[in-house]
Amino acid sequence: MLMDSFTKKLFDSNLVFANSLEELNCKERIITVQATKYLKDNPIKGNFDYQHLKDIHKYLFQEVYSFAGKDRFEMGIYDSFGKRNAARDKVVWFADGIEVPLEAEKLFNMLKEKNNLKGLNFLQFTKEGADFFIKLNTLHPFREGNGRTQRIFMEQLALNAGYKLDLETKIDKQEMINACEDGMLGKNVGMIALFIKNLKPLENNLENKKILMEKNIGKERV
Repeated sequence: MLMDSFTKKLFDSNLVFANSLEELNCKERIITVQATKYLKDNPIKGNFDYQHLKDIHKYLFQEVYSFAGKDRFEMGIYDSFGKRNAARDKVVWFADGIEVPLEAEKLFNMLKEKNNLKGLNFLQFTKEGADFFIKLNTLHPFREGNGRTQRIFMEQLALNAGYKLDLETKIDKQEMINACEDGMLGKNVGMIALFIKNLKPLENNLENKKILMEKNIGKERV
């Protein structure tokens, strides 16, 4: 089985004794689906900082990869990292591994300065949430499992801010990929639309929804 060095590092790090990439992907999916379900009901406690994101990644992949919880820089992967979008026939490039620690620090400092997006009305949260999610996706800190990790982190961030966000069950995978890529080009409309469709105020946050209906609809544009 021929592999490039990048893929070989992934394969050599597997803990499930897979003999092929197909077997590895299958076992990974089974394990992480169960781990994701558990985290839905038992969120990992943290401060919504970079370490919190790493802790989520570690829980999801600790039975699959030896690098669970470590970013690309910590793995010694310092160069560019790209993935191909087959539907669009293009490769999207994420932050270089050497830049990950500094860019992560900037991103999560920004989130902290915004009080982890707490106190925002519905439309404000969809805009700020979509912007943060796109920036986190652009960072793509991990060798594998970025999408699953960042979706769980974003859903828990929303919950902490008084909203229920579902980025798993009702969103087409290709639609999410396209929205992320468009966001990397400065076009956040697609991601904002996904947030609007899949975000609801919690029961104790219904007053926010009332304010949204009375004051914001028709006055703010996405």
